[in-house]
Amino acid sequence: RAGLEPAVLATLRWAGLRAGELCTQPLSGLDLDAQLLTVVGKGTKQRTVPIPDVLATALDHYLHEVRPTLPTSPLLFTNPYGQQGGQPLTGRALLDLCRSAGANASITGPHTALRWRHTYASLSLARGVDLYVVSRLLGHARVETTQRYLHLDTGALSNAIRRAYP
Repeated sequence: RAGLEPAVLATLRWAGLRAGELCTQPLSGLDLDAQLLTVVGKGTKQRTVPIPDVLATALDHYLHEVRPTLPTSPLLFTNPYGQQGGQPLTGRALLDLCRSAGANASITGPHTALRWRHTYASLSLARGVDLYVVSRLLGHARVETTQRYLHLDTGALSNAIRRAYP
């Protein structure tokens, strides 16, 4: 699990996948050369998520050093503790992995895949990625769903007005 954890957490952080998407992500959906991850989300809707260098590096290490030690599977991530080889990473195993990472980092609050997804969305928006782009990256059918990740403080509002009306 030690080798699996960094790759799973990096994928949650840098690709913003839902827990179910990560657990069922096929290996064939990853194109490291193009730095793209093709994801099948809710309603079997397919989307392509560009992955940054930091995630590409983590996944490259995982694929070459860790994955060969795991059971053969068509999935990107398999459960190393599954009763049969090549089983998907379960929601419970993913939750345990997130909780363990949070506890080891001494970070308070809930440790779930959703928290990592929220971090991806919130930081993308805070760094200036357009709301509609983030909505598409997350696989939301409606942009209103994405708006809950938009946290505007007074400083951000003031900066926006100064840029609009110098």
